[in-house]
Amino acid sequence: MTSVDGLTHADMIRAEPVESAMYTIVPLGLALAQLGNSVINDLSFLLSVPFALVLVGYAVFLNQFNFARYRRERLERAIGP
Repeated sequence: MTSVDGLTHADMIRAEPVESAMYTIVPLGLALAQLGNSVINDLSFLLSVPFALVLVGYAVFLNQFNFARYRRERLERAIGP
């Protein structure tokens, strides 16, 4: 996804790899762990699937928020003190 100012998510990932991975991998890993837990322990999918969907939505929200913060910081650096 390219913004109006030409920045992409790839630019953000190259600039901040740890934060980007943390905001993406941790919620998705928790969602997969919850789904795996429900399969292993024979639990109902009525609770684990919505929980996983909420975590995926949360990961999307975090990435969008992080991208907006990254764009704002780049803009502030370009404008100067």
